[in-house]
Amino acid sequence: LVVPLRIREEPLGVMAVLCKQRGSFENEDRLLLRALADQGALFINNALLTGEVAKQERLRRDLQIARDIQQRLLPEKCPEVDGFEIAAVGSAATEVGGDYYDFFWIDDTHLGFVVADVSGKGVHAALIAAMIRSIFRTQARGNTDVRSSLAQANGFIGDDLRSDMFVTCIYGILDTVKSTFEWGRAGHEPLIVAHASGETDVFSPNGFALGVVPSSDFDELLEVETLHLKSGDRILMFTDGLTEAMNEDEEEFGMQRILDIMNNPQQEGMDALQAMEDQVAEHVGDAAQSDDLTIVYLGVK
Repeated sequence: LVVPLRIREEPLGVMAVLCKQRGSFENEDRLLLRALADQGALFINNALLTGEVAKQERLRRDLQIARDIQQRLLPEKCPEVDGFEIAAVGSAATEVGGDYYDFFWIDDTHLGFVVADVSGKGVHAALIAAMIRSIFRTQARGNTDVRSSLAQANGFIGDDLRSDMFVTCIYGILDTVKSTFEWGRAGHEPLIVAHASGETDVFSPNGFALGVVPSSDFDELLEVETLHLKSGDRILMFTDGLTEAMNEDEEEFGMQRILDIMNNPQQEGMDALQAMEDQVAEHVGDAAQSDDLTIVYLGVK
């Protein structure tokens, strides 16, 4: 005699009995077995749900650990440099993200800046971001050549990326004595410079994303620029989570809103970043955050 094990008409299996001691199975036996099967289905379903909840809880704890580790990889605070103001904000679209920013001293007078965005989101992107941190911090120390540091990063990361992944980044070096900022753009968002005069420049020099082409091609196509900074100049570096932040109508935040904020000379440092975060939040409204968001600011006093 066989009856189904079901929960809300979804089959879980069957309950079967055989070899009745006396006679054949009758309707009473069928009713009794069905009652037992209903109870058995409930117990089995509860056990499955308990296992799934435990699995989800383990995953949640693992993601929280990954998030904590990733947060510790980001700078605890922005460096304090005489004559300059440095600020940064960032938020991940999921528990862990692929955005990354960093500051590190190359020598006593040169400060390195990295803003990077790994394609995709989640744990795999976060692991690649951690690799980028290690590569720049080990290869760029003592090396004030932006081009060679980016080329070395491309060479190291290229062998470890899946074919469907890449990393865009801006890498720059601030000379705190000469007040210059030498930088290169590896397939990343433009760099914005707002001047005290009220003029704003948007720079988009050539450069392939990291991990896309061999080092020889990467070096040949990369354009490195040097900005001679003056008092009142403000530099903004960001990931596409800023320009592409979408509201429920799938309208992007866009570049013009960023320029409008940067054109206000009264908004500097964290005030400018806070204004951007507020306007992004107002623009997005109730829509879910679609991508990781990172903004780095460098101002000249």
